[in-house]
This record gives sequence, C-alpha cells and structure tokens, in this order.
Amino acid sequence: DKPKFSIIDAFTFSSDKDAAEEILRDVSVVVPPRNPVYGVVRAKKVCFVVDTSGSMSVSFRTSQGRLTNRLQFCVKQLMDLVENLPEDVELNVVSYSSSARVAFDSLKPANEEHKAELSRWCGRLRPGGSTNAWDALSAAFRFKDEGLEAVYFLTDGEPDQKASWIVENLPSINPDNIPVHSIAFLMPNQNEAAKNFMFQLAEATGGVFRSVEADENIDEPKNPMINLQKVDFLTF
Repeated sequence: DKPKFSIIDAFTFSSDKDAAEEILRDVSVVVPPRNPVYGVVRAKKVCFVVDTSGSMSVSFRTSQGRLTNRLQFCVKQLMDLVENLPEDVELNVVSYSSSARVAFDSLKPANEEHKAELSRWCGRLRPGGSTNAWDALSAAFRFKDEGLEAVYFLTDGEPDQKASWIVENLPSINPDNIPVHSIAFLMPNQNEAAKNFMFQLAEATGGVFRSVEADENIDEPKNPMINLQKVDFLTF
C-alpha cells in the first residue's frame, strides 16, 4: 500500500501546519483535534515535560466557575490528549521541580496498558520545589537514541538556571536539534520572563511556542496567531 498523506503534510514548519489546520477548520474540513494547552501532536515518538514546582499550586477559576490549580489543569489536559493518541505513537512523560522524574524508563506505545499506568503516575504528581529546567530537558533528551521526534515542554515560571545559559548549552544534550514545543502556562497572571524563556527555547529548536494566558473565557481557545518568526501564540 502507498503511504497516505494529508494536505497538512505539505507544510514544513509546525506553525505553518497549525495555521493550515485552523483554515481547514474554518471551512469545516475534519482535522486532528487541538488540545487547548498542548496543541496538535503529530510526532510518533514524543516526550511531554510538565512543571510541578511550587508555583504550579496557584489556583484560578475557569469561566464556568470551576476552581482548579495550574498543575491539576495541565495534567488533565495532558491525559485528555494521551487518551486520544493512537497506539502507533510512543511516548513518555517527565515531571520536574527541583529535579526531574520520568514515568517510564523508555518510550512506550500509547496502548491502553501504558495509558492507564501513566494516568496513575500523573495522578500522584503534587506541586512543590523549584524549577530545574535543565534537569528536565536532560531527562527528556535521554530518549533521543530511541528516535525521539519532539518534546513538549511546559512551565509557569523562570528556570533555576539562566535562560540564556540553557539555550546556549542545549546542543550538548540535543545535538540533532529535536524540536522543543514550549508552553508558558501563565494562568491566572503574567510572567514575562517565563514567556521569553519559552519563546527562546522554541525558536532555538524550530519548535512552536504557546502562551496560555488570562482571558475572559479561558475554557474556549481562541484561534492561534502565527507571527513571522513561525511562533504560535495561543491564549484562552
């Protein structure tokens, strides 16, 4: 059988693909679902990195009045995404605060067994500690020899290390320049330093940057806006 391709595959940059998907949605063409925090996952071998530092305990109310905190919200969105991944996707999750932890010792198929195990593992995550982004990135890129294709890196604050040092030294742990799709989760308030770090991380690796910020209706994602640097901003 010949491999199947979609019109989305004609685009090279992740942000171009996202823009094309939004256009297709506007004309009612069926495209993969977009997660309001993580976007659309196209990679077949992926690692999700989730900040569990103390500031992830900050709480906010959704537009529907539901009280939640940053970590609870982001973990729920991650598990919603994972539940919809096909079994031919291989994944892992890294949580980090003062240090990093991995859910599995290798990338695992997204089958029912591993989804259930991952759900239990994520359910035990609690906020606390600092933001050791370097340790987290190092843990994620341990899987590069298994064919890792993308990293989804989420934080709500500044890293323990200098952002410029992390970006400068990233090639030492990511020599193949695997894309880092970065998410600055800034609900319910702003952190420009965190946003700038996430922007630099995505820009340095050809990834997509997403900023999740306060809005009058945070349950409904707005259409993303693609700028000239191929960076995707999403506010909801």
